[in-house]
Amino acid sequence: MKKIFLIAVLGVLTLASCKKDYSCSCTYTYSGPFGSNTTIYTKTIQEASKKQASYACVEAKITEVDGDYTSTEECKLSK
Repeated sequence: MKKIFLIAVLGVLTLASCKKDYSCSCTYTYSGPFGSNTTIYTKTIQEASKKQASYACVEAKITEVDGDYTSTEECKLSK
């Protein structure tokens, strides 16, 4: 009985330790014929697993071009 209790406690501690706070840092750059503008923002993802945080913060570099205008957004996940 003690072994089962010990295994159950270890299992609960293992699952509880998987949830952490993550930070999603993004850089958004917009440029056109009259200049460019860069905005840096960070959002906090609290008490999430790494998989959940990855869904909330898409780690990608997205570039869109529309005529003379270009916008780029790049986000990275960190602890």
